[in-house]
Amino acid sequence: MDPIECEMDENPKRGEGGGGGGGGGGAAEPDDRASMNSLILWNITKALEQNPNMNLEGALREVSQLVSSSAYGAVSRALASEQRHLACALLAWQQLGHRRVDSLLQLVESREKAKAHVASLIQEVHGEAEQQQPVQFKNYSDCVIQTSHVGMNGSRPSVMGPVVTLPALPRPRLWTQPGCARPRASAQPSLERPWASPPCLARPLVMRVEDSSGQAPTTSRRVCCKGPPKPSSALPRPPLRAPSSNNNQLQQRCCKRRSRDANAAESFASGPDEAADEESVTSAEEGEPAGEVAAELRARTRQLARRQAQRAELLQRAEAAWQDLERGFQKKLQLSKEKEENIAKQLEHVEEEYEEYKKVTSELDENLKTRIAAVEAEKSKLMEMEKAMCELACTRHQLNEDANKKKGTLSKQQCNCLQYERDNQFKEEQAKNKMNSVKNDLEAARLLALEAERVRAKELKDIKNSITQTAAALKREEDENDTRTEQLEQLRKKKEQTEKALGECKLACETAVSEALEDLRHRRLELGDMQV
Repeated sequence: MDPIECEMDENPKRGEGGGGGGGGGGAAEPDDRASMNSLILWNITKALEQNPNMNLEGALREVSQLVSSSAYGAVSRALASEQRHLACALLAWQQLGHRRVDSLLQLVESREKAKAHVASLIQEVHGEAEQQQPVQFKNYSDCVIQTSHVGMNGSRPSVMGPVVTLPALPRPRLWTQPGCARPRASAQPSLERPWASPPCLARPLVMRVEDSSGQAPTTSRRVCCKGPPKPSSALPRPPLRAPSSNNNQLQQRCCKRRSRDANAAESFASGPDEAADEESVTSAEEGEPAGEVAAELRARTRQLARRQAQRAELLQRAEAAWQDLERGFQKKLQLSKEKEENIAKQLEHVEEEYEEYKKVTSELDENLKTRIAAVEAEKSKLMEMEKAMCELACTRHQLNEDANKKKGTLSKQQCNCLQYERDNQFKEEQAKNKMNSVKNDLEAARLLALEAERVRAKELKDIKNSITQTAAALKREEDENDTRTEQLEQLRKKKEQTEKALGECKLACETAVSEALEDLRHRRLELGDMQV
């Protein structure tokens, strides 16, 4: 997704007109959370790829402030590519219902920690795998694919080859009639085992068997590695024919077929060619009705021989695989023994260090005991000295208290004497001041009386002059008031006319403003649609 498309999504906080893909400003649906998280991580990864030295926390906080502001739509086109990626991630994070940048930072940090943990685990596994050697398959390289040293899951070395598929036929059944006897167990041939299987292969080896003749695949069979499976005495059921009226002839033919099958099984050990010859002889003796059964028996015998050879080869391959597994186990056992020896050596080294540490600690313990005894002796001496110092301090304190008491009585007497002297001086000065103040008051009263007479005469003269001036001023003011009254009437008329014109202008302005606001609202809606 292009970050320019993502940054057109508005923050749910910023107005009602803000469009946005992925929910229209609300919380995302649970089905979209995985895609939103992948979108967030992809944008942050792209931003870090474009600017590896970027401070992610500071950049996210700066972009968050820019997105939350109202000027984001105007400056979004001028942002750098990494800032647009971060803005897209932040808007997607807000679409999920989050509002804080700290939670987004915690998500990124947890993802980085998980990546580092997985990388350390993979490095640890590769480090362990480099110490081992890949298993060498020598005896059955035609059927086992050489696998890599580390398995497909990246944790264990793979030593198993692919599942071997062998051609097999459906399980044969014996077509019998009520009068036909079952074959004995002695009719089965005793084949010699041309291989040697180790005793550890006693568990059955499970492998998938498919039909190479174009039929439906059979179920999985268990082939025991103790030896080759014995050939089954059961033969395939021939095609059904119309029932004969003579049951005796049918029973005789069934018994002859059973004896022929037993002979074919006994001749199986000598080889498929001899078995085919014997079948041809018996079929020639039986005549034309047994020709189809003989041909089918011959083909079945050849298939049994081929399957027997394939099973023997498979068991040889299984034995080689077991030997390779045993060699790998021996290597692991040797590594574990070496590890055990290393641990034993480390344990001995630790025990030696423990003995040395114990010896050093015992010496330190003895030194500590001697020092503790010396400290106790010094402590007792110090306590005695402190006791003597306390007694001396008590006597000194008592002497100081006596001296302070005597000094207090002496200073009190001195203060009383000084107080008496000050009182006498104050009374004498107070009497002198009173006498001087009385003299000054008398002189001031005489001067004030003279000054009051002069001021009274001057004030009378001034009052007469002011009365004449005031009368003239009152006359002038009355004339001016008449003219101002006429002007006031004219101004009132002009005011009424102006208020009327102002009301008409106000109505016209309100109409124009409403039309401009309506036009502005339409233009904002068109701008929001264009941004979406």
